[in-house]
Amino acid sequence: MYEMMVILDPQLLSTDEKKKIDKIKEFIGKKGKVSGVNALGKKRFAYNIGKLEEGTYVLFQFEAEGKVVPQIERQMKLEEGVVRYLILSQ
Repeated sequence: MYEMMVILDPQLLSTDEKKKIDKIKEFIGKKGKVSGVNALGKKRFAYNIGKLEEGTYVLFQFEAEGKVVPQIERQMKLEEGVVRYLILSQ
């Protein structure tokens, strides 16, 4: 079981944000099983990341094999609109 926190660019429109969340969920779903998605909303950063002062936080909970995690990380690096991400094993 894994948890992945994703910080999305706050400048995305709400419709684009929803599409981005669905796209990430669909990608993870191909590699494993998504058990939960929790949009935590916009939060201010402790320090600026580039020129951004805040981001939209989304928590994904999923089950997958360990060999899938690098594939998900690679996709997150390529995904436009993703400011940061972190994957943790539960």
